[in-house]
Amino acid sequence: MKFNFFSALKYIVSTVLAVGLFWYLYRNQPVGEMLEKFKQIDYKWVIIAGAIYLLSHYNRAVRWNLMLKPLGYNAGNFRTFLAVLVGYLANLAVPRSGEFTRCAILNRTANIPVNISFGAVIAERVIDMICMILITIVIIFLEFDKIGDFILQGFNQNSNQNSGQNSSQKYIILGAIALIGIIILGIIFYFRKKLQQLAIYSKIESFIWGLKDGLLSVLQLDNRSKILFISHTISIWVCYCLTSYYLFFTLPETSVLGLDCGLAVLVMSAVSVIIPAPAGSAGVYHYFIGNTVVLYGLSQQQGMELAFLMHSAQTFFIIAAGSIALIVSLVLANSTKK
Repeated sequence: MKFNFFSALKYIVSTVLAVGLFWYLYRNQPVGEMLEKFKQIDYKWVIIAGAIYLLSHYNRAVRWNLMLKPLGYNAGNFRTFLAVLVGYLANLAVPRSGEFTRCAILNRTANIPVNISFGAVIAERVIDMICMILITIVIIFLEFDKIGDFILQGFNQNSNQNSGQNSSQKYIILGAIALIGIIILGIIFYFRKKLQQLAIYSKIESFIWGLKDGLLSVLQLDNRSKILFISHTISIWVCYCLTSYYLFFTLPETSVLGLDCGLAVLVMSAVSVIIPAPAGSAGVYHYFIGNTVVLYGLSQQQGMELAFLMHSAQTFFIIAAGSIALIVSLVLANSTKK
């Protein structure tokens, strides 16, 4: 894992921004009321959501093992599951370190070369990104009325415009985004020869070729493995959505939220992790999730409380499961050496 001055600086800056954002969001939240509210938590739903959350990681582990088999390796689903959990634990401390960490763990427990397992990780991340883009596009069109309100809040904090004007503005924003995209594509095509001389062009080109390689790696699987791969990929995203949905039932006032809100939270959770903040994008996650659920009928305070609860629950399960997985992995690693 490459770690230099600039990556350290980026980590420090993102940490400071995340802490500052977290403080800003919760500076006026009455701590006493939040603690009293959390005494009402129905932990049955927390446990169910946690089990589904861990199931999503198990699906990821099985899918990873499927991609290793055409390369001549079979780590076993148990060992890949341990590695995935340790990887997510590492991400809490140092963002973006999880991919390398889980490959290092698998190397120690199953003797699979890091470069081999890391290549499979990159390929599955490509698939995940494609899925996330498709899901985001679908959710934006299905829930554009709500998401448009979220965007407009940034421009009209004190606006009392009627619903007709808001609806008009939202479609103007959608049209503007599409127009900007077309203009950017036109500029890239017109100046393509000059752009090819820039260093960033080669990085983008490598990224695009990486997308191609990721898709081709899946096509190399046999028919049965392809079906399993698709099934586990779908299961991962369904589990992500259901994790949020079932956490809605933990408090009486948030139990009114529906599956449509769960889908919106899924998209906003993915957006929040783009910024490499530690502790599971703390602060950034709370901002996006807290403001998203407000669009579905919660008050601002209730939204921030739910965001805090959801982030805390998922972080707890990762710390607990990841710590156990790390201990078991160390035991396996020692036994492998003997």
